[in-house]
Amino acid sequence: MALNNVWVFAQGNNGSPTSFTVELLTKARSLSDNVSAFVAGDGAALAESLGKYGAKKVYSTGDIGARLVGVTAASAMKALIDAGDKPDLILFPQNYDGRDTIARLSVKLGATVLTNNIDIAVNGSEVVATTPIFGGNVLFATAFTGSGPHLASFRPKSFAAEECGGAAAQVVAVSIPDAGATGAAKVTAVHSKRPADRNSTKQTSLCRAVAASESQRTTSWLKNWRNCCTVRRVRHVQSSTPDGCRTPTKLARPARW
Repeated sequence: MALNNVWVFAQGNNGSPTSFTVELLTKARSLSDNVSAFVAGDGAALAESLGKYGAKKVYSTGDIGARLVGVTAASAMKALIDAGDKPDLILFPQNYDGRDTIARLSVKLGATVLTNNIDIAVNGSEVVATTPIFGGNVLFATAFTGSGPHLASFRPKSFAAEECGGAAAQVVAVSIPDAGATGAAKVTAVHSKRPADRNSTKQTSLCRAVAASESQRTTSWLKNWRNCCTVRRVRHVQSSTPDGCRTPTKLARPARW
């Protein structure tokens, strides 16, 4: 089976493609002579660098501002595929944006996803992905079935990045379809460092006191619960009860936990 069209979900940082991107491009060009990069952002700024690693075309959405990468990228990819530009295989990096995009695109296309891979190859009429399992002690091979596009994501450092000396890739502008309320969602800044608070010491002490109190309450509740759930052993005793009547029983001492 020949792969006539392979896409790579490409990302950039400060005007240069990420190491993850050039690794995937290197692998992609070993699978097909027709490799394209898809950039959710300004692809023109990366065209020359991406071309050096084998991309002949760069699909660019342009600046997406604070919109979610996965939403915009998956919507734009789906629109391109519906318009007839259908790849056989799309390679994704296994990072936040890559996972979000591949998941959304899978739903839009109804296509199978293979994740956590370290290799992919064409074996006869099948595209086969290799995935490590059991802590990497076993390599598991999975073949895609049906028609593409096949979707696969890869661990970092799965492939060695190598330039091929290609010319700057052709930049193709792509539009982003309206994704409704999801498309309007914005990325907001998240502050991981807690601001200084003069009452932080008092608050910490209070939290510890509450936690200790809750721990004591939990311990007491468990002790009572165990007493309530004590298993009782029952033994039958002989009696002079007439035939046909229930035999009385005597409860032995409860068995402790």
